[in-house]
Amino acid sequence: MKIIFTDLDGTLLDKCDFAPAKGTIGKLNRLAVPIIIVSSKTAPEIIQWQKKLGIGGPFACENGAAIYAPKGFFPKNMQVKERGNMQMLPLAKKIRTARALLSSLRVKGVETLSLCAMPVSSAMKASGLDCSMALMARGREFDECFKIVSGSRERIQKEAESAGFRFFSGGKFSHLCSSDKGKALRAIRKILAGKLGRIHCIAIGDGENDMPMLRAADTGYLLGGKKAQLDPHIKTESGKGPKVWVKVIEAEFGLH
Repeated sequence: MKIIFTDLDGTLLDKCDFAPAKGTIGKLNRLAVPIIIVSSKTAPEIIQWQKKLGIGGPFACENGAAIYAPKGFFPKNMQVKERGNMQMLPLAKKIRTARALLSSLRVKGVETLSLCAMPVSSAMKASGLDCSMALMARGREFDECFKIVSGSRERIQKEAESAGFRFFSGGKFSHLCSSDKGKALRAIRKILAGKLGRIHCIAIGDGENDMPMLRAADTGYLLGGKKAQLDPHIKTESGKGPKVWVKVIEAEFGLH
């Protein structure tokens, strides 16, 4: 059985628009193909996007820092936390550890500004989100989302690796987390394999933070990527956004 793991921004979404993918998502739902979101967004944000997209089931938030799923998804022996009508499996250290690392870098000339520390109006401007979604984006538990005010990315990268963190520099923000999207994919895959048997994981993303997920999948697609930088099982598409997402998925599932 094929299962889809997908990023949101720049992949399934284009500036919060997914209209080109509506028809394909409907076809996948009718075929009972799981569409699993793996995003840097927070859990409340992803839950809203699941509703808009018309999909359900498990997802991974904050760059693979935690997996959320309806009750009954996780095996009974897993140490999960209750989150309303869902359960959450943490895969990363709490956000205070990432903040402590960034704070320690100030004496080395690195100054950062956390999304969570921004006034809502500034967070909206920096992220391009409306007020309600910006508030959700600021409510992070594991992955620190920030802008670099001064200092080098190389310094942050070096210190992050030494402390067991992953550092990703995205389009609008940089991220620091002790997990990644690949770890989340492997954890979800193990659970689903126990329920469904043999599965084939297809992962789609467009950014540096998606690479661990693409490498962990059976087939990975990097949108807007350069083939020379990739593993053999990762394919590339020159464009980004939902139109390219549809092209990839319809080819994989023969939905033309």
